[in-house]
Amino acid sequence: MRSITTLEGALLVPPRYDAAFPLRVGRASPPQNGGVAVRLGEQWQAAAAAEHQRAGASATQPIEEWPMPSSAPSRLRGLREAVYLGVAVDQFGHFLAESIHRAWALRDPRIADRVPGVMLVPHGAAQPRGYQRDALELLGVRPDRVRWARRPTPVARLHVPALAAQFGEPADPAYLDERRAVALAALGSIPDAGTVYLHKPLRHSRSVTAGAGWLAAQLAEHGVRTVIPEAMPLREQVRVMAGARHVLADQGSPLRVLELLGRTDASVTVLARAGWLDRFAAFLSPRSPDAVLAECVHALPAPPAVTASTWRFAALCRFDPDALEAAVGDRLGIALHLDRRALRAAELRDIAQWMRVGPSLYVAEEEIRAGLDGWWTAISSSAPGGRGSAAP
Repeated sequence: MRSITTLEGALLVPPRYDAAFPLRVGRASPPQNGGVAVRLGEQWQAAAAAEHQRAGASATQPIEEWPMPSSAPSRLRGLREAVYLGVAVDQFGHFLAESIHRAWALRDPRIADRVPGVMLVPHGAAQPRGYQRDALELLGVRPDRVRWARRPTPVARLHVPALAAQFGEPADPAYLDERRAVALAALGSIPDAGTVYLHKPLRHSRSVTAGAGWLAAQLAEHGVRTVIPEAMPLREQVRVMAGARHVLADQGSPLRVLELLGRTDASVTVLARAGWLDRFAAFLSPRSPDAVLAECVHALPAPPAVTASTWRFAALCRFDPDALEAAVGDRLGIALHLDRRALRAAELRDIAQWMRVGPSLYVAEEEIRAGLDGWWTAISSSAPGGRGSAAP
């Protein structure tokens, strides 16, 4: 049985925004400068039971560096009793990967049904979002059971559940089975979804593959349904994953719905990027009986002013067409014959579009703009049929 630690006289402190998730990519995971504080004599200290949501993350910062209230906690509006659910990361994939794994306690018989759960909203984040409410419902949690704390909140009696899963670590199969049972009960009938391609569109601007939209059109000619998760309600995303027999997926957030479904009976093939295979293997292996990471995506060279560590985290990528054809043929039984010149033309169109929307996610836009013309010339000349044309 998972543990629940009860603390008397706790203080919930929402962290600063960039401590919950650095939207500007490439930073090392910072310490969590907020969470659960408890009194030790006249001093406050971080509660050891409220461990960080990420495996291997930096230790919790000293309490002196937390955004503590200026008023005495006794003067703040608080709660008599609550369940600590964690920090609500303001990003789709990471919310599902990090922020939902204490919610099991709200269905545990040791916790009375009248006791609310509390999610900490980082400073400056616009939450809760619709997908966050939907996710909690699929976990069997009523929306009215959750409080979203935007300011320090005293709790006279705080229950801190153990993390049932932790971002970056393999999940317990028993927990995944539990997740699946709850999700299927919430979804009702599950239609056969056949073979689907979970596509992450270019507008995400980072960790995307140029030419993937063009690939979707080629797969459609072979009866593969393209699903863009962000274009459908979360409940439908989970229903598609539950009903699919074969899943082909871009690497990254499209697969995070498995955090809600627990596991799938489908075969899963990820169009994976070299250098990131171990990270996704740990996530997928307990969630699908037949999961393969097909190494058929490679990062483009980093643009000027973007560090190697930043680009490794969220590079713009390109397909290896030979490896892609082999993976689709082996896993889906589809004989793809990709027109190399058409694929490269689609890639260049996507790269040109990325140049208009993507750079500011990496460094200040003015730092990168000056060098993009030369980068574009090198990229477009290196592609078969490229002409080294002027940057868009």
